[in-house]
Amino acid sequence: MNYSPKKGIYLCADITNIPLKENSCDSVLCQHTLYHIPKNEQKNAVNEMYRVAKPGSNIAIVYSWFYHSWFMNISLLPIQLYRITRHLAGKIYVRLFKSKPRLYFYPHSMRWFKRSFDFSHKMNFYCWRSTNKYFLNLYVHQGLFGKKLLETLRKSEDKHPKFWGKFGEYPVIEIKK
Repeated sequence: MNYSPKKGIYLCADITNIPLKENSCDSVLCQHTLYHIPKNEQKNAVNEMYRVAKPGSNIAIVYSWFYHSWFMNISLLPIQLYRITRHLAGKIYVRLFKSKPRLYFYPHSMRWFKRSFDFSHKMNFYCWRSTNKYFLNLYVHQGLFGKKLLETLRKSEDKHPKFWGKFGEYPVIEIKK
């Protein structure tokens, strides 16, 4: 097999103010970055990605639904309650003791994406990964059908990518410009 990778330009810049001309990128990929942007600036970041993408191109955003993920909430109820409580307690702790916050994280819901953009009708939500590390640690074990469970999940993700993009943990948000 002859493989020739395509060349790309990779930037380390402010995603809310991308230093590129409008309609200049063949595609835009944002992996696990957007939910670390302050919640009130995420819309601007998505608009910037859309701005720099060429007409006819795709934008792919790997995101986390966190507590918006129904599958994780149901399958990990006690752990999800702990994660949400810890997340909220951390915010309160930082405010009370004026300490340095941990890595910022704010996940918007799918509804927010669908309501926030003029181009929302050009968005599709697919599965990047339906589970998180807590699910894997709890349910996937070598001696307890872990391999079979992962195989079943993978097949389901492949067969129903829009379902898992909506209800799983990590969607890839595709925007067609």
